[in-house]
Amino acid sequence: MNIGVQIFSVTASVLALVLVFLMLRRKSFRERHAVWWLIAGVCAVIASLFPDVPQFFANAIGIADAMNLVFFVSTVLLFLVCVQFSLELTSLEARVRRLAEETALQDERIRLLETAAGADAGDDRRGDDGPRAG
Repeated sequence: MNIGVQIFSVTASVLALVLVFLMLRRKSFRERHAVWWLIAGVCAVIASLFPDVPQFFANAIGIADAMNLVFFVSTVLLFLVCVQFSLELTSLEARVRRLAEETALQDERIRLLETAAGADAGDDRRGDDGPRAG
């Protein structure tokens, strides 16, 4: 690997890791979401510092070109991120639906209580002539 390309890839990988850590520190990124990005960043730093590592693993698996292995691993990583987000989205949709249903039931209960309170207030306004529940 050309030394200029290696310096650029190490710098880009380290900046990506720093960005993930800063987002975690500022609480704009949750730990469970950062795991895959941290793994990708560490792998990118290792592959940038030691360019023979991807070729070693590619040869061990039987892949002719190390870049094919890098693209495959990147695709698998992105697939895992998508699966994680899909699972969380499904869970959040279920929570939103349940909360909407609970809110609708609470609104109905409040409406019934207000209607009953309004009817009781109307009985109190009639004066002492009518019978009262005691």
